[in-house]
Amino acid sequence: MPSWIRSWAADSAALLFSQAGAIVATSALAILLARYLGPKDWGIFSGVLGLSLALSAFVELGLTAWLLRELSQLWVRDEVESEPRKARIQAGQLLLSSLAANLALGTAMIVASGAVAAAFGVGTTKGFLLISLVAYGGLIAACSTLETVFRARRRVGRVMTATLLEKVLLLALVTIFLVLGFSVVTIGVAYLLAGIAHSAYDVTMIVRSKDVAFARPPKRMARHVARATLPFVLARAALNVIPYLDIFILAAISAVAAGYFAIGFRALGPIIMIPAVMSTALYPFLARESKGSRAGWQVVGLLSAIGAIIAAVAIVLSPELVPIVFGADYTPAIAVVQVMFLTIPFVFANNPLLAHVYSARLEQRALGLGLGAISCFGIGAMVSGQILFGPVGAAAGYVLRQILFTVVLAITGGARVALTRSVRTKRGGKQRAGASEAPRETSAASSPGGAT
Repeated sequence: MPSWIRSWAADSAALLFSQAGAIVATSALAILLARYLGPKDWGIFSGVLGLSLALSAFVELGLTAWLLRELSQLWVRDEVESEPRKARIQAGQLLLSSLAANLALGTAMIVASGAVAAAFGVGTTKGFLLISLVAYGGLIAACSTLETVFRARRRVGRVMTATLLEKVLLLALVTIFLVLGFSVVTIGVAYLLAGIAHSAYDVTMIVRSKDVAFARPPKRMARHVARATLPFVLARAALNVIPYLDIFILAAISAVAAGYFAIGFRALGPIIMIPAVMSTALYPFLARESKGSRAGWQVVGLLSAIGAIIAAVAIVLSPELVPIVFGADYTPAIAVVQVMFLTIPFVFANNPLLAHVYSARLEQRALGLGLGAISCFGIGAMVSGQILFGPVGAAAGYVLRQILFTVVLAITGGARVALTRSVRTKRGGKQRAGASEAPRETSAASSPGGAT
């Protein structure tokens, strides 16, 4: 295994701890709001919050993965070339360009939300809540961009602090507002304040660290960012956004099947968070690896093995846990959940594979389009499976999609190995040719004809 495996595990553990703390805080907040608001208002609030978080994915627009890759490799080059000032200026220009994209997209989402609220006459209270939560989603997307500085520098403690600060403050503010008897509008204010506190902490820590110099980026950089991030946008849409349509589409065919599928999706959520978080901690380490290094593949193998063990345990425990957690009415969903758990090893492989592909700069528009085609094919496979075999067939279609993701990413990642071997072969051939030609030149020069 790579020499940095323990350092990567320590960074991953810190990030996973912060995510676990965030889950506890948001779960407590959900229980508090559900009990206070009642089913109707809680349903409205959950729908609006879900919409705002979905829109935040478009505000982030794949910038986080691209910027994390760029900053990690930039600072590795700085260590080699010893040009700290140049690296700080370039880092600042990249960060400001990405934040400008966040700001433009976030503002567009807020304006669009206000226009939709006015057009459908949702009322002042619900309209303000919608705009507040959409603005909160935009702030969280901007925070993800800011925190690439911490991740690239392996200052994951600051990421952990920022996440916990926001969630704890949010829980405290909502509790205070509800105890004081304020209206539901103040919940939107609490989310906004928590998002502002999160972003303010990130900006303060970046300024204090002096890792970046906030120089004005040239105009051409905006075009460069747009072109460079397009493959990341396509890949994110394929891997994260399109699959959110699965339950909605299944519900149009069978509400019961959608309910069973949603149970499996909910059960998978905390598990698939693990490789996603661990893979974001990989970029600073992969940036230090030379071309042809197998470190990325070793991590893929390690996480795949861990995923296989988790999947086996989850499948065995499902018949006991599903009825206990979700109720006896969901006993027929056990088989669906067990089939969906078969995706765990592939999801654990896909996340580090994607980090490996991005670090090797093998992302292409074709890769994003290919993943998008697979994602859409997965929807078709799920629908066909539902029609032919019921909910278990739909779950099998979901598994097939993840397998195809793994195959495409593995083939793309293997291109680096093939390219490196090809370059080495050509260089070796040139060196051997040069070595064989040298004696002939020497003998020609020492001969009478050569002297003439």
